[in-house]
Amino acid sequence: ACAVLGAIAATVLRPPSLLASAQNGPGRSDDVWGQLYQANRFNTEEVWRAVAKNFPTADEYYHNLARQGLVNYYLTRTQDYEKAIEQSEELTATTKPDFQAFGFAGLVVANVRLGDYEKAVQANESLTPEMRDLLNQHAPRMARLLSDALDELADPAL
Repeated sequence: ACAVLGAIAATVLRPPSLLASAQNGPGRSDDVWGQLYQANRFNTEEVWRAVAKNFPTADEYYHNLARQGLVNYYLTRTQDYEKAIEQSEELTATTKPDFQAFGFAGLVVANVRLGDYEKAVQANESLTPEMRDLLNQHAPRMARLLSDALDELADPAL
């Protein structure tokens, strides 16, 4: 009887499996900032896309932050440059110079990596000195990716 009671108590009181929660990923957050935090923490396509999915009426600013996260994710984690281009183009269409700068930089990097140097040069020409400053101040990781891509564009072996 004690063994049966002990087995029942162990089953009921056992904490949830860490493996099961890792496979399910993060849940829906109560607010858009929480969702962005989770996206930044877990850095998967699904959690970045969850920002727009779970908060479709949120200010476009938050959706653009998620697009930036997706661009970084595609450029650095999955090397899915076509998807990076898609998100970067959406950022270039905004009215905010910092998002535009990030979008044009993403286009340069993705097109260089795809070997489409003509499109990379066109995107680079759209970056004003002010946009480059914004990129250095607010997105140093993207600024480094851009610098590396521009080094590759300048390589005379191309």
